[in-house]
Amino acid sequence: MSAIRSGEVYAPSDRTDLPAPAHFAMLHIRPTWLHTIAAEMAEKFVSLPFFSTAFLTDAKLNRLFLALQVAVDQKNSNLEHDEALWDFLSYPIRRYASNSPSVRFLKSSYAAVRLACDYLHAYYGSDIS
Repeated sequence: MSAIRSGEVYAPSDRTDLPAPAHFAMLHIRPTWLHTIAAEMAEKFVSLPFFSTAFLTDAKLNRLFLALQVAVDQKNSNLEHDEALWDFLSYPIRRYASNSPSVRFLKSSYAAVRLACDYLHAYYGSDIS
Protein backbone atom coordinates (compact mmCIF):
# COMPACT_ATOMS: atom_id res chain seq x y z
CA MET A 1 0.00 0.00 0.00
CA SER A 2 1.30 3.43 -0.86
CA ALA A 3 0.57 6.59 1.10
CA ILE A 4 1.00 9.73 -0.96
CA ARG A 5 0.75 12.99 0.91
CA SER A 6 -1.39 15.78 -0.44
CA GLY A 7 0.58 18.00 -2.76
CA GLU A 8 3.19 15.38 -3.65
CA VAL A 9 3.72 14.61 -7.31
CA TYR A 10 2.76 11.05 -8.16
CA ALA A 11 3.20 8.96 -11.29
CA PRO A 12 2.18 5.34 -11.70
CA SER A 13 4.91 2.74 -11.78
CA ASP A 14 6.64 1.97 -15.05
CA ARG A 15 7.12 -1.64 -13.99
CA THR A 16 6.53 -4.07 -16.82
CA ASP A 17 7.74 -7.14 -14.96
CA LEU A 18 4.47 -8.06 -13.24
CA PRO A 19 3.83 -11.78 -13.73
CA ALA A 20 0.07 -11.25 -14.02
CA PRO A 21 -2.37 -8.38 -14.41
CA ALA A 22 -2.59 -6.28 -11.27
CA HIS A 23 -5.49 -4.42 -9.69
CA PHE A 24 -4.92 -0.95 -8.30
CA ALA A 25 -7.39 0.96 -6.16
CA MET A 26 -7.08 4.53 -4.93
CA LEU A 27 -8.66 6.21 -1.95
CA HIS A 28 -8.44 9.91 -1.15
CA ILE A 29 -8.28 10.31 2.62
CA ARG A 30 -9.06 13.75 3.93
CA PRO A 31 -6.49 14.88 6.51
CA THR A 32 -9.38 15.93 8.75
CA TRP A 33 -10.47 12.26 8.94
CA LEU A 34 -7.03 11.21 10.17
CA HIS A 35 -6.91 14.12 12.58
CA THR A 36 -10.37 13.36 13.99
CA ILE A 37 -9.65 9.66 14.48
CA ALA A 38 -6.29 10.36 16.14
CA ALA A 39 -7.99 12.82 18.50
CA GLU A 40 -10.73 10.29 19.30
CA MET A 41 -8.10 7.64 20.00
CA ALA A 42 -6.25 9.97 22.39
CA GLU A 43 -9.43 11.52 23.81
CA LYS A 44 -7.82 14.95 23.40
CA PHE A 45 -6.52 17.31 20.71
CA VAL A 46 -3.49 15.89 18.90
CA SER A 47 -1.47 16.86 15.86
CA LEU A 48 -2.17 15.38 12.44
CA PRO A 49 -0.69 11.86 12.19
CA PHE A 50 2.56 11.76 10.21
CA PHE A 51 3.69 8.69 8.27
CA SER A 52 7.42 8.74 7.58
CA THR A 53 7.26 5.96 5.02
CA ALA A 54 5.25 6.04 1.80
CA PHE A 55 5.04 2.27 1.32
CA LEU A 56 3.42 -0.07 3.82
CA THR A 57 3.55 -3.83 3.37
CA ASP A 58 1.01 -5.09 5.87
CA ALA A 59 -1.47 -7.90 5.23
CA LYS A 60 -3.84 -6.69 7.95
CA LEU A 61 -3.94 -3.17 6.51
CA ASN A 62 -4.70 -4.63 3.09
CA ARG A 63 -7.57 -6.70 4.56
CA LEU A 64 -8.97 -3.60 6.29
CA PHE A 65 -8.82 -1.70 2.98
CA LEU A 66 -10.66 -4.49 1.19
CA ALA A 67 -13.29 -4.59 3.97
CA LEU A 68 -13.80 -0.84 3.55
CA GLN A 69 -14.26 -1.31 -0.20
CA VAL A 70 -16.87 -4.01 0.44
CA ALA A 71 -18.71 -1.78 2.93
CA VAL A 72 -18.84 1.02 0.35
CA ASP A 73 -19.58 -1.14 -2.70
CA GLN A 74 -22.39 -3.08 -1.01
CA LYS A 75 -23.93 0.11 0.31
CA ASN A 76 -23.94 -1.25 3.84
CA SER A 77 -25.50 0.66 6.72
CA ASN A 78 -23.91 3.88 7.93
CA LEU A 79 -22.73 2.07 11.06
CA GLU A 80 -20.97 -0.67 9.05
CA HIS A 81 -19.40 1.93 6.77
CA ASP A 82 -18.24 4.07 9.71
CA GLU A 83 -16.81 1.01 11.47
CA ALA A 84 -14.88 -0.10 8.37
CA LEU A 85 -13.52 3.43 7.87
CA TRP A 86 -12.54 3.70 11.57
CA ASP A 87 -10.80 0.30 11.48
CA PHE A 88 -8.93 1.14 8.27
CA LEU A 89 -7.74 4.58 9.41
CA SER A 90 -7.04 3.86 13.08
CA TYR A 91 -4.82 0.84 12.35
CA PRO A 92 -2.05 2.69 10.46
CA ILE A 93 -2.26 5.62 12.89
CA ARG A 94 -1.69 3.26 15.80
CA ARG A 95 0.94 1.14 14.04
CA TYR A 96 2.84 3.45 11.67
CA ALA A 97 2.37 7.12 12.55
CA SER A 98 5.57 8.55 14.00
CA ASN A 99 3.40 10.61 16.37
CA SER A 100 0.84 7.92 17.19
CA PRO A 101 -1.37 9.02 20.09
CA SER A 102 -1.23 7.04 23.29
CA VAL A 103 -4.49 5.27 23.93
CA ARG A 104 -5.65 4.65 27.44
CA PHE A 105 -8.45 2.37 28.40
CA LEU A 106 -10.82 3.82 30.95
CA LYS A 107 -12.60 1.62 33.45
CA SER A 108 -15.37 4.22 33.66
CA SER A 109 -16.33 3.68 30.01
CA TYR A 110 -18.51 0.65 30.83
CA ALA A 111 -21.62 2.79 31.42
CA ALA A 112 -21.18 4.58 28.08
CA VAL A 113 -20.71 1.27 26.26
CA ARG A 114 -23.81 -0.16 27.94
CA LEU A 115 -25.81 2.92 26.91
CA ALA A 116 -24.61 2.58 23.30
CA CYS A 117 -25.52 -1.14 23.27
CA ASP A 118 -28.98 -0.39 24.61
CA TYR A 119 -29.46 2.23 21.88
CA LEU A 120 -28.31 -0.18 19.16
CA HIS A 121 -30.69 -2.87 20.43
CA ALA A 122 -33.60 -0.42 20.56
CA TYR A 123 -33.00 0.95 17.04
CA TYR A 124 -31.43 -2.02 15.28
CA GLY A 125 -33.72 -1.55 12.26
CA SER A 126 -32.58 2.03 11.69
CA ASP A 127 -29.58 3.11 9.63
CA ILE A 128 -27.47 4.28 12.56
CA SER A 129 -24.21 6.14 11.98
